[in-house]
Amino acid sequence: MLRIVLFLLILQLVTTSLILAEEGFNPPAPDRTRYKSIFNSMTRREKIAQLIMAYANVELVRKYQVGSVIFMGWQIKNQKQIKKFISGVQQKSKIPCMIATDEEGGRVNRFRIFRDARHPSAREVGSNIRSGKWDLQKVRENAYRVGMTISSIGVNANLAPVLDVSRRGLMKAQGRCYSIEQEEVRDIGRAFIQGFRDAGVICIAKHYPGYGELALTTDRYLLKDRRTWENIEDDHIKPFEENKDVLGGLMLANIWFNLIDREHLASFSPVFIKRARADFPHGLLMTDDLRAKSVVELSKDNIEQIAQVAFLAGLDIFLTIKNANVPRIINGIEYLLENQPELEIHLEESLARQFAYKEVWYNDFFKERIDKGNEEQN
Repeated sequence: MLRIVLFLLILQLVTTSLILAEEGFNPPAPDRTRYKSIFNSMTRREKIAQLIMAYANVELVRKYQVGSVIFMGWQIKNQKQIKKFISGVQQKSKIPCMIATDEEGGRVNRFRIFRDARHPSAREVGSNIRSGKWDLQKVRENAYRVGMTISSIGVNANLAPVLDVSRRGLMKAQGRCYSIEQEEVRDIGRAFIQGFRDAGVICIAKHYPGYGELALTTDRYLLKDRRTWENIEDDHIKPFEENKDVLGGLMLANIWFNLIDREHLASFSPVFIKRARADFPHGLLMTDDLRAKSVVELSKDNIEQIAQVAFLAGLDIFLTIKNANVPRIINGIEYLLENQPELEIHLEESLARQFAYKEVWYNDFFKERIDKGNEEQN
C-alpha cells in the first residue's frame, strides 16, 4: 500500500510539472488558517523542523521530519538511483519535502550527469547575450529545459540564480555572475527564473543583498564588508528587488556588513531579514549554509541563538549541511515557543509561506487534509 501511495505522489509531481509548463506557476497567497488541520496533526518539534533544509538523508528526514532537503552533485549517480533516493525521502516525510539543489550552470551544475540538465555558467550566458549569440528568450528556453529535466526527477526548488553584481572578486572569478551592470543581471536573471518557473521549479536567488567584490568564500572565512545601505542600494540590490514578482525567495549571504549590523551576518541579521521581508512579503527567506566558517567564527557556533534571532526576524528556512545542527536549531526555537507560546502564530505564518508552494507541487496531499479539516470543523 505504501508503495502505491509513493508512486502516486511521484506521478503527481511529474504531472504537476507538465501542467505548470502549460498554465504557469501561481501558488495561493499564504494563509495559516488554511492549513490549520495540518498544523493540528503535527507536534511542535515537527512544525519547527519544517523550517530546516538539510543535507538529503533518509534517516535524518525520518528522525526529525525536516521540511526540505538539498541534493549535492556527488549524491547523484543516475536517474533510477536519484528517483529512488527522493522516493525514500518522501516515504519518510509526514509532510512532503521541498526537494532542492543548486543549478546555476557551469561549475555549479549538480545534475550535470543528465545531458538535458547541462547548461553554461552565468559568465558564458552574459557573454552570449552581449555578443548577440543569445537573446533573453534563449535564456528562458534553456532554463526551462533544465527545469523540466530536474522536475521530472522530483526536484522543485533551485537555489539559483546568483544575482550578485561583481566587477571583480570571487563571483566574477568563478564565472557565477552575469554582468557588472545591475540591469543586465536583473534581465538575464529574470529570464532564467521564468524558465525554471515555467517548469514548476521555484528559484531562490542568492546572495542577498549582494556578494559584491569580496575575493574569498564565506564557507572558509569570516568576511567583513564595509558597504553601507546606500552603497548596496546604488549598486547591488536592484536585481533582487526588481525580480520579486517571479522569485520564490532569497538566500541571504553569510557576510558581515559590520556598518549595518555589528552583531550578525546578513544571513541571520534582523536588519537584513526585515528589509527582505518588506520587499518579499510572501517569498521564502533562507540562510546560506550554517556550517560555514563565517557563521562559526562570528556567532561562536551558537546555532541555537542564531535560530532564535533569525526566527523572530521572520526567516523561513535554515540551510545546514551539518546534520548535528538540525536538533540544535529545533531546540533553540522550541525554547522560545515554550516561554512565549504566542509565537506559535509566527511559526505557522512561516510554514504557510512554504505550504503555499508545496500545495502546488503536492496538491492531492494538501487537498485531502484541508478538505478533511473543513469537514471536521463543520
